[in-house]
Amino acid sequence: MARVQIDGYASRQLADALRAEIEGGAYPAGSKIPSYRQLRDTHHVALNTAQAAIRILAAEGLVEVRPAQGAYVRDHADGSGPTVRAELADLQAALRRSRRDLADAEKKVAGLLARLPSGEQQ
Repeated sequence: MARVQIDGYASRQLADALRAEIEGGAYPAGSKIPSYRQLRDTHHVALNTAQAAIRILAAEGLVEVRPAQGAYVRDHADGSGPTVRAELADLQAALRRSRRDLADAEKKVAGLLARLPSGEQQ
């Protein structure tokens, strides 16, 4: 599994990674999500970060947390599909990724401009 990036909120990033795995079929409906400790060890995050990521997915309606049993992927075969909250969370995650990508591109452009001789800069 990929290591969660340090920048941004690690719980959101872990939730994004788990969401992608769920949507990609790694965890089909009814399957158990790895335990908090397993998520901690696999993704190299703190235990409370793993717990927060699962809470995010539960709030989105993607998983159901069963006390003393773990978190399970919810079945949306009834047509209910992702909630509006889940769709908004997906859009927010995409916007965060876009902002990071844009900031990285701006830094690269600034670095390249700084390397140009002074007469060639615009």
